Formats: sequence, structure tokens, C-alpha cells
Amino acid sequence: MSVNKLLFFILCVGLGLNLVVRGGQEAERNRLDLSTRPPAINELGAHKTVALGLVYNGNSHPQFREGVNMAVAEVNARGGLLGKPLGLIEMDEAALDPEERDRNVVARQLVENSALLAVIGHSTRANAAQAAILYDANSVIYLNALVAHKTLSNLPLDYTFAIIPDSRDIGEGIADAMSQLGLRSVAIVRDPSDLSGEIAIAATNRAAYRKIDIALQVTLHRQQASYQDLLTRLDQADVDALVILANRQMREGLLLDAARLRYDRPILLGHPEGFGLTAKDRFSENLVILKPSLFAEQENAYQVADFRRAFLRSYGVTPNGWAGQGYDAVLLLAAAVDAAQSLDPSVVAPALRNSLPWAGITVGYPHISPQPTDYSESLTFVPGNTLASDIFISSNR
Repeated sequence: MSVNKLLFFILCVGLGLNLVVRGGQEAERNRLDLSTRPPAINELGAHKTVALGLVYNGNSHPQFREGVNMAVAEVNARGGLLGKPLGLIEMDEAALDPEERDRNVVARQLVENSALLAVIGHSTRANAAQAAILYDANSVIYLNALVAHKTLSNLPLDYTFAIIPDSRDIGEGIADAMSQLGLRSVAIVRDPSDLSGEIAIAATNRAAYRKIDIALQVTLHRQQASYQDLLTRLDQADVDALVILANRQMREGLLLDAARLRYDRPILLGHPEGFGLTAKDRFSENLVILKPSLFAEQENAYQVADFRRAFLRSYGVTPNGWAGQGYDAVLLLAAAVDAAQSLDPSVVAPALRNSLPWAGITVGYPHISPQPTDYSESLTFVPGNTLASDIFISSNR
């Protein structure tokens, strides 16, 4: 057995959990040019490749993975990182045993079996927080592009960076959007999760500053067969709009009932799950739905349009905000490596922390958390029944 094949076998056994090798069949399925695909995993052992870990949830964020792969292909087409191709180790958290008590198993396998420059992903706060501590202890850069909890974005770790707006940014973005729309009184419907609560508190505080009254706030503790009574109550309340901070199942039930009952007041979606909505998520043309968008169309309209066209060519679908987050995370890392002129994480991390003069296609740059200052930008809200590129209503920036 050759050295390369032996290394390939050892790495596959060590990783164990859904290690993905970018081969010809997958490249064909994703419509990627084979000449720009990430190199095979066995090349990592010979130090010919810069190793990047991708941890995602194939059930909830499939486009995030595709955005990362698209950016890796672009980086490699340009010559890689300091002349070395970028190799991707993919691990799907959806494959974890629900009874698995060790939520850090994926991160441990990555750290123990690979010479990693960085890891992008992790889809839940519990997994991400534990992984961040392990990565920091092993001097591996961790880019959190999926978890919006403010507690995660403020972890005092040298190698961890939150590049997604956190719960406070989302809440403040909601209130800013309400102000720009001229709303003066709103109702909030949320689920009982900590994340929904964090967003609601931030939105309420910012709304008070904007002189907007939160006339009614309802917490849904479980999914209901019908939301008719709640919508009737909301319709009778003297509010200008409804803000939904509930999870996907509750939100869809509310919107379907709202369409059936011809609810005629604007609805703002404020849960991070709403970042994944696309133009296919149509509930009724009669509903006025505003959804949060991660795309920074005002600052980088041409780049966003180019990304959408390229993603559609490669994968046959319109990209959502999670695709943009994955794409930007890789290119941000590449920019930091270029600025540092090093592949040493201890040198690249300070370059990331010092606010690179670089802007991506999603919000939040160059304000990367954790930073001494807060985000100065909030989300853009776009009509939910049209393509995000058609019309958009932005919050104050």
C-alpha cells in the first residue's frame, strides 16, 4: 500500500464521522468544475494542502456547505493560500447519535486527526461553545458563521470569531426596520427558547429608544394545531404590525393561518431560521412579510448579484443567507492569510481580530466579534414574497 493510500485510510478511520472526500461524482452532482475542486483528503498528510474543517448540519443548513465549497473552489482556482491548495474536511452534525452525550466529538476528531488552520461551522450553541474552547486550546481558528446567541459571540477566546450578527444585532435590526417603516405599535410572538428571548429583549430595548410601543408580547410554549384564536386576538389589538420570533414550525403554522384568515397587517420575521428563506417560501401574496437578510446589498450589490448567479450555475438553486455566510467565511480567512503572509494560526488570528480592510457579501464586516466595539450594522429586511434582489427595505446603518 502506498504512503498516500495509507494516510488516507488512517485519516478516514480517525475521523469516522461523515468525512467527505471531494471526488468526481460529488463535483458532478454540484456542477463544480473538477479542475477547481478541493483536493483529496489524502494530500493533507503530505503537507501539500492547507486543511480547513467544515462542520455543518445537512438537515438545517445544506446551502451553508455549498457556499463554503464554492468559496474553496474559487480560492484554489486563484492558486490557493500562499501557493498551497485548500483542502476541506466535511463533517455533518446531523449524523450524530441523538443520545450522544459528548457534543464535542466532532471537534475532537478534527483536532486529533488533522493539522488544521481553521474550522468553519457548528450549528448549535452547545456544540459551538464546547468546540470553541477545544479549538482555542489547540490554536485552531474557529469562525462561527451559524450560531447567533450573543453569549457565543462574546467568548473571550483568542482564536474564536463570530462573523454572524448575534441576537442583540438581530433584535436591534428589527426595531430599526420598524422605525423606518413608520410603525408605532407592534405585537411580538416568540417561542420559549433563550435565543428568541434574547432577540425579544434587544428589540424591546431598541424599540423604546425609537419610541415604538410593544403593545403585546406572547410566548408560545408548543406548536398548535391552529393559531386562529391568537391571530384574532392580535387583529383586535391596536398594533401596526406583528413580529414573529418563533421557530420554523410555529412560524409556518402562524403564517399559514394568517394567510387563511387574510391577516392584513405587516409581519416581520425575526428568528435566525428566517435567514434561510428564499423566494420559494410563499405563503400568500396578500400577506406583507418582511424577512431578515444576511446579504449586504446596499454596500456590495454587484458582488451579491455575481454570487447569486455563480451559485445558481453551480447548484441549480437560488442561494439563501446561510450560503452567503459560508462563502464569506472562507474568503475572509483567505484575506487574513494574505494579510498575515503566514499559514500559522497564531499569526493569522491577530490579522482577523484587527478588522481587515475587506468587505464580504453579508452583513457584519469589518466588525468581527469579539471586538472592543459593537456591530455598527444591523440586518436588512426584505419582502418575503419576492426575490431579495428585487426590492429591499433596509434598517438604519
